[in-house]
Amino acid sequence: MAAVCQCSLQQLQHDARFDIPPEEVPYGAIALALFLMAFGLAALVLAWMHFTQVIFGKEQAEIGFTVVGLITLVPGAYHSWIAFCVWRGVPGYRWSDIPS
Repeated sequence: MAAVCQCSLQQLQHDARFDIPPEEVPYGAIALALFLMAFGLAALVLAWMHFTQVIFGKEQAEIGFTVVGLITLVPGAYHSWIAFCVWRGVPGYRWSDIPS
């Protein structure tokens, strides 16, 4: 007759190798994402103000402001959105999704 294990069902189902350690919040990466988003928005506002001649400066400066604004706004807004979704507890988002 075979030996019967006297372990409980809960002990058989739990394997410590597959425990996920608690994730640390990447405060520096979140601060950088918020800064990039704010800087990008400010650059786009300056480009719009220069284009509509609310402020004056060198010709074609709005192109530079627009390019810099888009280059900084897109990654900043993307990573800020991920941080917001993690903070709200949306399934599928984790702190490790934000590169640090």
